[in-house]
Amino acid sequence: MRKICPNEKSSDLSKSFIAGRTTRNKGIRWHSLRIDDWNLVGLLSGEGHVSIEGKDYLLFAGRLYLFAPMNTPRFFYTRQWDGFWLHTRLNQPPEWTKAGPSFFCAAPPPSVFRKMMNEFQEAVQIILDRKQGWHQLAMSLISTVLIRGSLLESGNNRIDERCRKAETLLADLRNTGNMDDIAKNCGMSRSLFFSMFRSAYGTSPHLYRSGIQIDRACYLLETTDLELDLIAEQCGWKDRTSFFKQFKQAMGQTPGTYRKECLARMN
Repeated sequence: MRKICPNEKSSDLSKSFIAGRTTRNKGIRWHSLRIDDWNLVGLLSGEGHVSIEGKDYLLFAGRLYLFAPMNTPRFFYTRQWDGFWLHTRLNQPPEWTKAGPSFFCAAPPPSVFRKMMNEFQEAVQIILDRKQGWHQLAMSLISTVLIRGSLLESGNNRIDERCRKAETLLADLRNTGNMDDIAKNCGMSRSLFFSMFRSAYGTSPHLYRSGIQIDRACYLLETTDLELDLIAEQCGWKDRTSFFKQFKQAMGQTPGTYRKECLARMN
């Protein structure tokens, strides 16, 4: 594994990292002006497009994206967007999956995504606070995020392309196709799909998608005041009843109770 870290040779440490959190409503456009830096974006919720070299690419929640220097990605938010961003210099690019010209993607399982975003969020807060010793700590955290993404790519190289395509379809909560549709779309029978997916990811397609739905719902319940019907829709459930039933099975309480307890802890 190559060593991946932000460039330590900057003469002005205050400019070596610029970071923050962005929450934007749908319909908003934004573009980066720091063309000499790498741009790391982690999307907690929402979705959007990025336009590079005149072509649009979809960006999904639950993934991290890394944009190379010398291009000016233009973002457009099609649903309310919430995520973290960071600009920095890298001594060499990480080995992430190429998603388009000059940008890369890490699409981890939900549990790994949470780890990566926790590290990303902590780094952003350290950069904003700029207390003594902040630079080395922020650099260590961001290096860990980048290496985790490279480890995913190393593992993905051993995963059949059909399974990788299926994982992408399962992670897209707008996709309303059932498991038979996904198997057919990926050129597999249902039985082969289930067998290969479990071998590659250690769980069934149903449980993999369910984990993504529950993680997304928990985040929206914790951090927004969205109506429960809208959360159900954004997380891929066909109706409120299905949302309540599956959420209670996974979390042991209703979405409303979960939100109330989160609010109580914060207060």
